[in-house]
Amino acid sequence: MTNAHVAANPTPSDLDECATMTVADALKIILADSYAIYLKTKNFHWHVSGPYFRDYHLLLDEQAA
Repeated sequence: MTNAHVAANPTPSDLDECATMTVADALKIILADSYAIYLKTKNFHWHVSGPYFRDYHLLLDEQAA
């Protein structure tokens, strides 16, 4: 996000620009981790096999949701 965009669409906040960027950086890491976990869960969901296939398949689908 550019400074021009921020200036054009101000959002009320008690945080200064540095604190805002710190929060944004932390949220980017959390989002990336969440997406990685989702993709790994769906991968296991589609590649599970064995006698408990249905149970694991449903469990992993629920976890991904």
